Amino acid sequence: MGRQVIYFLSLLSLAAGEMEDLRFSRAMNREGTVVVRWDLNKATKEITFQVEAQTLGWVGFGLSPGGGMTGADIAIGGVMPNQTTYFGDYHAVGQIKPILDPIQNLRLLSVTENETSTIMRYIRKFRTCDPDDVDVTANTQRIIAAFGNTDTLEYHGPNQHFLASVQLLSETPVPQPDPVPSFTHSLKMSNFPVPSTGTTYGCAYLPLPQVQVKHHIFKFEPDIQRGNENLVHHMIIYGCPNTTNVSVPPGICMNNTDFFPCRQIIFAWAVGGGSFTLPTNAGMSLGTNLDPQFIRLENHYNNQELKSGQKDNSGILIHYTTELRQLDAGVLTIGIFVEKLAFIPPKAAAFKQTSVCKTDKFNEVVGEPIPDMQVVALILHTHLTGTGVQVVQYRDGRQIGFVSRDMSYDFSLQEMRYLPNITTIKIMIFTEPVACLMMMQEKTHWPSFKYGYHSSNDLAIDTADQE
Repeated sequence: MGRQVIYFLSLLSLAAGEMEDLRFSRAMNREGTVVVRWDLNKATKEITFQVEAQTLGWVGFGLSPGGGMTGADIAIGGVMPNQTTYFGDYHAVGQIKPILDPIQNLRLLSVTENETSTIMRYIRKFRTCDPDDVDVTANTQRIIAAFGNTDTLEYHGPNQHFLASVQLLSETPVPQPDPVPSFTHSLKMSNFPVPSTGTTYGCAYLPLPQVQVKHHIFKFEPDIQRGNENLVHHMIIYGCPNTTNVSVPPGICMNNTDFFPCRQIIFAWAVGGGSFTLPTNAGMSLGTNLDPQFIRLENHYNNQELKSGQKDNSGILIHYTTELRQLDAGVLTIGIFVEKLAFIPPKAAAFKQTSVCKTDKFNEVVGEPIPDMQVVALILHTHLTGTGVQVVQYRDGRQIGFVSRDMSYDFSLQEMRYLPNITTIKIMIFTEPVACLMMMQEKTHWPSFKYGYHSSNDLAIDTADQE
């Protein structure tokens, strides 16, 4: 945010303590010295933002189409030494000073200071119809923040600007207390030696809790070894058939047939994600004769600096209970194989891939009738060149809607997405309900359902890549 004269407003600020709490937050840096909070009002199509930075100078926050200054929609504000507040709606055209918008579309709630920090809170519409503004959408969006050391709006310096990717319109369910009783079990690596190569997939067989009666898993939580946050890219728990030779020692699992028997995804975590809690009426079965006793933990290590001698103890914590829920939850994995013959044509401006999951084949593949599925959440995944992903639902040969759609996909934000409404994937009518946790990935580890488009219930997955 470049140099320019500050736009002054003589506004009274409400005390921070008088403001309602905002449900969502994101620390913009590891130290937590810059924090953005927000909340939604879908009835009025408005969003409230608050940015807090450890400075007594100006603060800036905005939405950026590509993560940089160009095209960014920015709010800038602060408190002068004489307690006069200033605030304005700006836009950026490049690496120069932001330009004050001719139309001011932001409604200031407060700009305050305490002993260490400046806090700015305002409201805006999701869509303002102003060409100088960036719409708030259901896609992944890049948010930017910056601050200065004084109230003179000058260049913030190389260490006082920040970037993050968030899903602003994704509403996480209200946290519920853990059921009583509840237990925690760790599934993690034990000093796994990470090779000094760019990409490694490490695997280990680990036991699930040995319980004698049925339990329900209600929560999954990543447990990343401190210091390895930039090393661990994703972790997947695969359920193993109870005939699997689980005495195989931990090792590299790419092309290692000793780890192939375990293909049933129980949970997946990827960079940018957090913990995932199932709905209060559903849990993943644990402890019955049909449930796996062992899992294969697959950790993907992205050793960009090619360091040697690194060891890892990362994994997943599962939380489970004897308090059984109404529904059993499962995982449906659909998507596109990673193949050597799949490539983006040279000089292509864009390239689209489509995979079809034909649900009237589910009974045939599974070997027994299965009921309709209630989809509550999913993970969208492509590799680095992916720019958009959409899961489209068809019924009786026509499209009936999108299960999920993100046309501004960011590889660094692969978190579980709760659907705003439960989506029913119809198979056939059954009396016993089943909940389905659906996770869409570009890479699958066993044959996905790939047939024609025009079945009664199709899921089509489109990924848009750029060169």
